[in-house]
Amino acid sequence: MPATDRYVALQQRQRTIEILLQKIEMLRERLTRKEELLRDYENDLGKLRQAEILIREKDFLLQDLETNKRSKDDEALFLRNTLKETQDHLNQEKRLNSSIKLGRNIDQPQSNELIRRSGISTTTTTTTTPQHRYSTDPNTKVRTIKQDMNQKISRKDYEIKTLKQELHEALDTLSEQSNKVKLLELQSKDFSNGTNFMTSHDS
Repeated sequence: MPATDRYVALQQRQRTIEILLQKIEMLRERLTRKEELLRDYENDLGKLRQAEILIREKDFLLQDLETNKRSKDDEALFLRNTLKETQDHLNQEKRLNSSIKLGRNIDQPQSNELIRRSGISTTTTTTTTPQHRYSTDPNTKVRTIKQDMNQKISRKDYEIKTLKQELHEALDTLSEQSNKVKLLELQSKDFSNGTNFMTSHDS
C-alpha cells in the first residue's frame, strides 16, 4: 500500500477512535448523572416513607385526642350538672337565710327540707372530700368548678388545634415529596430513553 494511502487510513482510524472516545465519555457522563439522580430519588423516597409514617402516627394521635375530648366533654357535662346542682342548693340556702332574717313564717316542712338539703350538701362535701381542693363554701365551689371546666376545655381545644396544624404541615410535606418524586421519575425515564436512543443510534 502506498505511503499516502496508509497515512489517510491512519488518519481516518484516528478520527474514528476519537469519535468513539467522545461518545464513550458522553455516555459515562450521562451514566454518572443518572446515578446521582437515582441517589436523590432514593433519598426523597425515604423521606416520603418517613412522611407517610408520620401521617399515620399523627392520625392515631388525633383519634386518641378526639376520644379523649369526648371523654372530657362528658366530664364537662358532669361538671355543668354539678354546678347547676350547687347553684340550686346555694339559691335554696339564700332563700332560707333571707326568710330567717326577715322573720317570715315559712312552712315548717319546707324549712326542714331546705335545711336538710343544705345539710346533706355540706356534710357530703365535708365527709367525702375533707382535703379536696373544692371549698365547702358554695360560692367558692361554683367558681372553682367553672374555672376547672373552662381550663380543661381550653387545654383540650388547644391540643387538638395544634395537632391538626401539625397534621396539615405533614400532609403538605407529603404532597411536596410526592410531586418531587414524580418529577424525578419522569426525568429518570427521559435520561434512560435518551441513553437507549444514543446507544442504538451509535450501534
